[in-house]
Amino acid sequence: MGMYGKFLEKHRLASGFKTQKSLSEKAGISPATISRIEAEVHRPEPETLKLLAKHLYTTSYSELLRVCGYGDDDDNLLAEKNPVTDTPVARFIRDIELSDEELLQRFRLTLDGRELTEAEAKAVIAYLRVHRMTR
Repeated sequence: MGMYGKFLEKHRLASGFKTQKSLSEKAGISPATISRIEAEVHRPEPETLKLLAKHLYTTSYSELLRVCGYGDDDDNLLAEKNPVTDTPVARFIRDIELSDEELLQRFRLTLDGRELTEAEAKAVIAYLRVHRMTR
């Protein structure tokens, strides 16, 4: 089960929340709770994970449950799909850690029905990276 704190911190940052307080305000959870979870002093309850999953765009409720050690078999913890993280855009953002070349090989980027040139695609990727860092 270990490492859920680092996992949460990574996805908090990747989802654009630079501080624990900013995520706590959005999710309706105290900053102290998020701090204790990230420090692995406190194992989050499934209900807390559900609140967090709504705002952590780079992961899902089911993944948070798994990382925090909750089994998929538990009747009370059946993972619900997070509609925000189960979209093609969310999957693309999760995979943006690939190199530009890997992204261009893996995804066919189009705009208005026309495939982007390699230069256009690289510009879009660069824009998304900057946008993610400034949110």
